[in-house]
Amino acid sequence: MIFSSVRLSLVIIFLLITAVAQTLAQTAETPADVVTPLLIKLAGFEKNISGNEKDLSVYIMGSPSMYEKFGDKIGTKIGNATIANVMSGVDLPIIQPAILYLGDPSKAEEAIQYTRSKQILSVTGIPDLVSRGITLGIGEGENGKPSVLLNMSSSKEEKLVWNPAILKIAKTIK
Repeated sequence: MIFSSVRLSLVIIFLLITAVAQTLAQTAETPADVVTPLLIKLAGFEKNISGNEKDLSVYIMGSPSMYEKFGDKIGTKIGNATIANVMSGVDLPIIQPAILYLGDPSKAEEAIQYTRSKQILSVTGIPDLVSRGITLGIGEGENGKPSVLLNMSSSKEEKLVWNPAILKIAKTIK
């Protein structure tokens, strides 16, 4: 009797831990060392960014760890363009970037309005924000490998032009 009660308690604790872990996995920010190289590669699939030979800037909103990691990428090529500037803050940027990375879920609505009105790429390492309107999300899949989410309607609102090859690696959300 005591053994079965202990076993039942352990099963309940395991289920609670699993449920909490799954919830956190969907809403937690993916580590910057996973997001940074993928973001650079994925932005290369967007023709407005990769197709011009201009310098571009990236704005990191609400994610100091992402800013620290991405700051090392100045001079990196994205297609024909070059990352010339990486800025960071907790509010919307004053100077319009080519890419806005959002790490603060509480700022999602204002970031979405901004990127749509300015027609710039919105990106996040918090996969749940893609269903809320951020265009490109990078997360960690069940097997520990990175996963890519692409919101097609947000992409259209931001006037982005994707190379169709991205559809082979991204899970699309309509």
